[in-house]
Amino acid sequence: DLKTAANKSQPVPGSTALAVIASAGRLHIANLGDCRAVIGFHANNSHVAEQWPVGSLVEVKDSPKAELRGQRGVIVEVRSKAKQLYIVRFLRDGALRPMRQTALTLRSELHAKRLTRDHKPDAEFERR
Repeated sequence: DLKTAANKSQPVPGSTALAVIASAGRLHIANLGDCRAVIGFHANNSHVAEQWPVGSLVEVKDSPKAELRGQRGVIVEVRSKAKQLYIVRFLRDGALRPMRQTALTLRSELHAKRLTRDHKPDAEFERR
């Protein structure tokens, strides 16, 4: 019985649903339970001047080491916002290297946008 399971702090079985319908160039999304819809996309903005986020694809444009020029990698850490210093994991060999933003070109920036709101049965807005 569900009440007994809840009183014993055991997981209570439930259900979730996420439905998406594409129609006339629009997405219609509905969710119920502990699920959410998220859309991920790349934005090619090589002119973005501020700090680049973790997950951005970059290419080395300037380095004293010729073998690094032209290599691509992913920013895995922002080491210093003030100095625009990043830790980049190179795609070729998986090596981690500190690189300044001035030595890199931003190839794409990964963005994610949440499309639905979580449903929490105990939340005030759910009881209305």
